[in-house]
Amino acid sequence: MNLLTRSSRSFNNDMTAQREATAGFVHGSSAGAGLTMSPAGIWVYHAPAANTKATKVVAAQGAGTRIIVTSFRVLLLCKGTAVSTTDNLTVKWIEDAAGAPATLDEMPFICEANKQFGIALPCHISVTANKSITLEFSAGAGADTKEYVGFSYIVAPA
Repeated sequence: MNLLTRSSRSFNNDMTAQREATAGFVHGSSAGAGLTMSPAGIWVYHAPAANTKATKVVAAQGAGTRIIVTSFRVLLLCKGTAVSTTDNLTVKWIEDAAGAPATLDEMPFICEANKQFGIALPCHISVTANKSITLEFSAGAGADTKEYVGFSYIVAPA
């Protein structure tokens, strides 16, 4: 049965089950450009001005805990300016950027002029206990471009 045919009672039961299943998790908070609570955790994002590097950091949440990233979204808007492979623009996940940084993954990003390119995916990135996580573009993409990075996470016992 899909959600369109489910009763509100069934939906509420599902939400109760989800809350009970995640009862052992601590849902922390993070200051920054954006913050939204959802049943899947906390959504944080950074959407800076044109030609500015988008970067979002979630600080370590304390001893005995780890951050688990559950989804992410990256977007590049190119108005009049193309971003090609020769520009070497990348998006990367960095663990513990302020301490001993480790790049977990890095993806090249390109975009045609007057177009936009984005990725939005569920994921499971379990950060090392008591470490921060960063999602960022490698640089501002150029004149008439805008970058966006965002991700959702929960805080779990290590």
